[in-house]
Amino acid sequence: MLKEVLQLEALTPEELKNKLKDSSTKSRFVVLSLCGNQAIVRNFELPILSAAEIKNALCIEALDVFSLHPEEIEVDYQILSSADGKCKGVFAAIPKSALDNYFAQISQAGFIPLVLTAKILTTINSVLRRIPASIKAFYILDFLGEKNVFLALFNEGRCELLRDISYDDLTEAKQEISNSLRYALGKSAAKHPQELYFCGELTGRNELIAGLENEFNFKAKPVESSVSEINAADAYFQLNLFKEHTISLSLRCQLHRVVNIVLVIVILVFMVVFAGASKLDSQIKAFKKNADPAKELLEAKGKISVLESKIKLLENEK
Repeated sequence: MLKEVLQLEALTPEELKNKLKDSSTKSRFVVLSLCGNQAIVRNFELPILSAAEIKNALCIEALDVFSLHPEEIEVDYQILSSADGKCKGVFAAIPKSALDNYFAQISQAGFIPLVLTAKILTTINSVLRRIPASIKAFYILDFLGEKNVFLALFNEGRCELLRDISYDDLTEAKQEISNSLRYALGKSAAKHPQELYFCGELTGRNELIAGLENEFNFKAKPVESSVSEINAADAYFQLNLFKEHTISLSLRCQLHRVVNIVLVIVILVFMVVFAGASKLDSQIKAFKKNADPAKELLEAKGKISVLESKIKLLENEK
């Protein structure tokens, strides 16, 4: 079935290659979530522009990270809100060489690539499913190993900030997260969030979280995330860096339905034509069976004799 997909996380193309090799799934479709900083994720705020102009502007912004020519960077973006002549959203970017490498690994293994996105986005999509709909203002902290954490701020159901935070030790982590939280509050025009949800592992994580609770007067709650929700059709973030290279699963399903309908029509037409041909063949066989050449020849000779007699009578009358 088209809806069955293999959902993987990978840090390098080689790791992806090994996971594909070891996979025993019957599915041919792959959704890939990239770990680490291979694909950057950023908020953006721009004047309302055309799609091409927005993409070009975001490619230029990604230059600060990748130091590549804009044509060597692949970007996908999602507009989250538009007002007062400006649009706000989030974008993901990756070097095209890396994107092509992942695409090639999937294709060479005999799979069909559907989606490539950043792990942080799949984590947030998963966490959002576990947060009550009644809570409109909250933070999400995703600890990515011992050196990185990702912060997201949601207000009125909309993502207002995404930030990747690096640190060397627990003290620096606490300071950097505090600075980012204060920055987020300064950027937000909505009410102060009272909830913080956190996931991922970090040595001393509980001590760090307790300090943040005291400083910012919110309640922190652990939450789990699941890679099985990467491809959820109703996910908050729908960024896909494979978008320009493959057909989406939903479109594949639509095409699959169209092909099935066309196939049914072709079969019905074939059945009608076959039934008509069978009927005609039966009529021909019946005609051949009932036909008597000798009898028809005799009848023809009789008709000819009658005509000859009539001709002689006409000649005699003259």
